[in-house]
Amino acid sequence: ALSQANDMVDCPYFRTNFLNITKGFEQDLAARDSFTIYICVSGTASISTDNGEVAVKKGETVLIPALANRIRIKTDGTKLLEVTI
Repeated sequence: ALSQANDMVDCPYFRTNFLNITKGFEQDLAARDSFTIYICVSGTASISTDNGEVAVKKGETVLIPALANRIRIKTDGTKLLEVTI
């Protein structure tokens, strides 16, 4: 569950959201015409699309390609920065 999503930066060049995720979370990306970058700032998570899955921990970054239609995040608690254009 996404317990909190806060816009941090929203400008013509990119957008950054702070995501506080307490357990499993799914997001539909089909309407998003951009790659998505997730930067883990706390905790650990497993981030997956239809094309694969990767584990991420504090200090690591994951690039989700624009062709991904859905993302699934499994965690017991993580904080992520989500960056899109």
